[in-house]
Amino acid sequence: MSTGTTLPRALLTDLLDDAAVFPPGSAPLPRAVAEYRDRVRHPWADLVGPLLVPATASAELLAVLAPEPPPGQQAGEGPTARLPVVLVARPDTPVSALVEAVARLWPVPTVRLAGVELSHQAGWQQALDWGVPVAVEVDRAPEARQPALAAVAAAAAAEDSPPVRIKLRTQSSPAGPVPTGEQVAGFLTDAHAAGLPAKLTGGLHHAVATTVPADGGTEDQHGLLNVLLAAERVRSGAPAEQVLAVLAERHGETLAGQAAGLTGDRARAARTLLTAVGCCGVLDPLTELADLGLLPAVETARQEDP
Repeated sequence: MSTGTTLPRALLTDLLDDAAVFPPGSAPLPRAVAEYRDRVRHPWADLVGPLLVPATASAELLAVLAPEPPPGQQAGEGPTARLPVVLVARPDTPVSALVEAVARLWPVPTVRLAGVELSHQAGWQQALDWGVPVAVEVDRAPEARQPALAAVAAAAAAEDSPPVRIKLRTQSSPAGPVPTGEQVAGFLTDAHAAGLPAKLTGGLHHAVATTVPADGGTEDQHGLLNVLLAAERVRSGAPAEQVLAVLAERHGETLAGQAAGLTGDRARAARTLLTAVGCCGVLDPLTELADLGLLPAVETARQEDP
């Protein structure tokens, strides 16, 4: 089905952070780096943000990257082009591991540290000292999240603070199942109320909310269109039931029709709140958006390139 109306590019630009090395994709780091570089000239390249790399894999990343330009090649070309990297310290990773990873990569000419991510834990404020964007993962339970929100909002309000946002894990993990629609809606609402931009990560492999096989059973997963529309609803002050309804919607045609209306101020509202989504297969939801007619198909886009 095609709506005949593609989404405004600004709604999708830099939306999908490349989490190829994280579960369930778990791509080897050399392959993830190579595929990221190969996509530089892909028609959808501008829709993909930086490569997410575990802080614990910083030494491996150095081994993968070419440290200096080969003879006859300028710095910034080919395998020596600066790779935009966000270092991620997952909830079981101490801040000290992130500090060590940043120190290791900071002087490397082939890396551009595009940000860091870590859980709300003792000492998380050290991440503010590097002057790069910071994402702080918070709990899905509202009562456990509030102290973190207050601390992060206070830090973000400081005059010399780098950009700070909060993050919610939207995939199943050993810590718990996929968060419910109520939990995602509550997170987005709390972020907006605190004046903080938000990021969602994991489990957003599809354009539309769906049910997939998982561990011998099934698992409900949130959709990229669903969360974008939910963010716009929250920003516009829509009632909670409308936010929940759009998160629960599973008809692609319905969501496509609503998403086609996210232009101008509505698109900016959605992305002001929902700044990024971590995805281990960044082309998967984009392909589904193209199937819905909301994004030019790859071959069409290539023909339109100058």
